[in-house]
Amino acid sequence: MAFLPDGRSLELNLMYIHLTSIKNETTGHETKEENFLLPQLHVVTGFFDRWRWGFSITEPGGLSKRWSDAPENITAKKFQLRVFEFNPSFSYKISETLALGGGLRYIYTDGEVEAEGVLRSHMEGHGNRYGYNVALSFRPSDTFGMAVTYRNRIDLKETGYFESDGVFAVFGRVGAEVSVPLPATLDVAADYTFNNGDTTLEVVYEKVYWGKYQSLDFNYDNPIIEGSIVGQPKEKNWINTDTYRIGLTHHYDEKLTLMFGYAHDETPIPDETLGYELPDSDANIFSLGFRYKFNEYMEIGMAYLLDKKDDRSVTNTSVGHAEFTNTYAHLVSFGLGYRY
Repeated sequence: MAFLPDGRSLELNLMYIHLTSIKNETTGHETKEENFLLPQLHVVTGFFDRWRWGFSITEPGGLSKRWSDAPENITAKKFQLRVFEFNPSFSYKISETLALGGGLRYIYTDGEVEAEGVLRSHMEGHGNRYGYNVALSFRPSDTFGMAVTYRNRIDLKETGYFESDGVFAVFGRVGAEVSVPLPATLDVAADYTFNNGDTTLEVVYEKVYWGKYQSLDFNYDNPIIEGSIVGQPKEKNWINTDTYRIGLTHHYDEKLTLMFGYAHDETPIPDETLGYELPDSDANIFSLGFRYKFNEYMEIGMAYLLDKKDDRSVTNTSVGHAEFTNTYAHLVSFGLGYRY
């Protein structure tokens, strides 16, 4: 924010996400397709001396998978977690080349889990958590800049209820909770502008500290359910991951700006704990988009992103032997920016 042009700005964005049906080649079964529509908001104030303020609403994480057939639906008939982040932030311009930033994070989560088989269970919950983010930005010239950003780990605690019309039906609705980490992330980024100021190359290295996610433990108010196999912690043993991003922005003329991007994203899930609720794998991500400036106050933008995950074959106690294919995510984003 410290190095944006002076004046206030507002950005509204609407993102459509389509998740394809993942196929388990071993059984021939597929997940249901998923579709989401996510609004986003970013606001930046003008300068107050060396200070500037901002606010954003985003959805930084979450997942959704639904299987209709056994054995997949025994543990993952429906496994959904949505994460919304509200982030008031600030920047302080230490000098003409150096700025400090930070913010508070309010996280709201909403989750739902359904299982078939002898359990035939349903669980819903929601939670509220707080965190922070800090950043340092260095721009020694008009053509080169660097930034480091850190977001802390937040343990998302879902509190709600568990009920079953299977073996635990006699207990009715039971209080339940589960904790899942939203991992800490460290980003190191740099940009270089060339071609008479018309083209900018950006590179980002991101470290995601998924290694704190070692088990998934559903806790129940009823001691019989808590002491059963359902109440026992499930090993996850996720690992820290690296993501590499590269982007190219080109000002075609005074009104039109073109953008291209590529990223390689590693999965944190080891073979031994991969489950049907999230059959994840390494991904190659491709994106392109444009911004069009109507006048000095308003511009629109549109972008498309393809997230293509590698096919993955695993053998473990959770899935037996499974081979997951056709894992794609398609994202289309429409944005409106207004500066005043």
